[in-house]
Amino acid sequence: MNTDNYIDVKSIKNFLRRYKPLVIIFSVIPVFLVIACFFSVPFFNEAGSSAWLSFWGGYLGSAIMAGVTLYVLDKQIKENHKENAQNRQKNTDENNYNRELSSNLRLQEIELKWFDDLKQVCLKLYNAFDNNDVIIASDIDPLTEAYNNRVTQLIARMNETHFNFHLVVNYHKNIANTTAVQKIQQFINEYLSLLADMNYLHLYAVLLKDKMEDIDVTPEEFVSECKTYIISQKEKMLIPEITTNRVWDLLLANEFCDIKAISKILNRLITRIDNFKMQEVGDTLTGLLKSEFKKATAILPNGR
Repeated sequence: MNTDNYIDVKSIKNFLRRYKPLVIIFSVIPVFLVIACFFSVPFFNEAGSSAWLSFWGGYLGSAIMAGVTLYVLDKQIKENHKENAQNRQKNTDENNYNRELSSNLRLQEIELKWFDDLKQVCLKLYNAFDNNDVIIASDIDPLTEAYNNRVTQLIARMNETHFNFHLVVNYHKNIANTTAVQKIQQFINEYLSLLADMNYLHLYAVLLKDKMEDIDVTPEEFVSECKTYIISQKEKMLIPEITTNRVWDLLLANEFCDIKAISKILNRLITRIDNFKMQEVGDTLTGLLKSEFKKATAILPNGR
């Protein structure tokens, strides 16, 4: 079936249904006239055949023209209405698109600003992981103030960098629990636990030296007090997530009352540097930055 013809027939039927009263009136008038002439109603049977022919010609022509005109007008109104509706929908869609685009542009601007902050803290964090600084500090006598100052500076630097990294990451909650961030946090824990243990070792060495010089303390009291101190410090040890080769376990496993054992324990601590290889740290930070930059630039279609 021809679709266009089907639509036209359907339109005509709908038109006739809508203007049903007019169609009935135009149909009833000729019937009424025929009945009036048939029953010799005055006036109607007095007109001649030529008059009736003229009447019917004019009547039918007018009726047809009126119907066609009304049909065309009705169809034009519908077309105008349909076109206006389409234009309104088009304008609505364009407005919605513009609002969404504007919102996405603003969101991308915020994301890129946050990414710039993330890039800065990741760079500082990478620089804070410095194996050479740890090794240089380990070459200093653990009993000296120079050793303590050097280790304290390294702890302060990492704590500050870690705090800033934590703030930036947690501002964007979608990445706080990602694998990369968790891995970076593990590196930070290992690094800070090593520096903390180096600092604890200095404090214990100073305490041990003072007790060794205290003539009022018996050998039994000396051993008991040192062991009690080590156990109490172990119970409140920072960063409990790292449990291997911690300073208090190393002291208990060695001659913790011998000042000469301090250097040996320090060397055991330094072996933990292998837990945070700089290549792996750098690769993890780079992977995090690549992933987050891709997300930030994917907010707009086709990266627009």
